[in-house]
Amino acid sequence: MDQIGDELKKVLQAGIGAVAVGVEKTQEVIEKLSQKGEPIYEQAKKTVADTADKVKQAVADCGKNKMGELLNVLRSLSREDRELVRQALDELDAAEAREAAPVDDRETADEMLREKDEPEE
Repeated sequence: MDQIGDELKKVLQAGIGAVAVGVEKTQEVIEKLSQKGEPIYEQAKKTVADTADKVKQAVADCGKNKMGELLNVLRSLSREDRELVRQALDELDAAEAREAAPVDDRETADEMLREKDEPEE
C-alpha cells in the first residue's frame, strides 16, 4: 500500500514540476517576445503620432478650403437668399448670446424657406 502512495506522490510531484517548468518557460518566452516587440511598439507609437499630425493638418487645410467654397456659394446666391443667410446668422448669434441651445439649422432653414415662398398680403 505504501508503494501505491509513493507512486501517487511521485506522479503529483511530476505534475507540479511540469507546471513549474511551464511557468518558467512561459516567462522566458514572454521576456523574449517583449524585447523583440519593444522596437516595433516604439515605431508604431511614432507612426500614430505622425499620422495624427497629418490628420490635424488636413483638417486645418480642409477648413481653409471649406471657407473658400462657402464664399463661392455665397457669391452665387441672389440678394434675397443672402438676406435669408444673414437672418439665419443673426438668429444663431442671438441664440449664442443668450447661451441657449443651438438653433436647429434645418428647422430654421425650413421656416425661412416657407416664409420666402408664402405670398405677401
